[in-house]
Amino acid sequence: MFRACLLIFSAVLLSAAQERSEPEVVSAKAAPAKSRAATDATTPPASPDYWEVYSDLVIAAGKSLALDSTMDYSKSDRVAVTVRCTICNSAATSMNNLVLKAFWKVPDVDLYSVAEIEQGSNFPYWDSGGAIFQTFGSTFRLTLQNTGKENISIQQLILFRRTP
Repeated sequence: MFRACLLIFSAVLLSAAQERSEPEVVSAKAAPAKSRAATDATTPPASPDYWEVYSDLVIAAGKSLALDSTMDYSKSDRVAVTVRCTICNSAATSMNNLVLKAFWKVPDVDLYSVAEIEQGSNFPYWDSGGAIFQTFGSTFRLTLQNTGKENISIQQLILFRRTP
């Protein structure tokens, strides 16, 4: 089991090293429309959900955009990401050209490492979809890559942090 995990981690590090251009980084403090903990006084959840909402994101053709979450994922087992594009009206601007990359780091480490990748072409709809990523660290960066020749405009992106 340990050997398999080590092989997967090594493959992930190699794939991260192959990315040539640095994505534009957007800080969660400046970018999200909202960031708050879910609360309901009448029925407190067994494991509380937390989320960050980003609005009006534009990923230029052939470029990447990195979203740095401000949430602490050290006690989480996964993060879910939902993406909604209300102006995607052609194959060139659809989610088919979107790639979501989950990067993680831990305290006392300077660099993020990519752990999982999800293709927008796997989404059930051309204008929305999502992915669930395993947690591999305490700090999360979601990188959105546009592999197409037209800009992609995302009206809403939500990060959901779940605890076991």
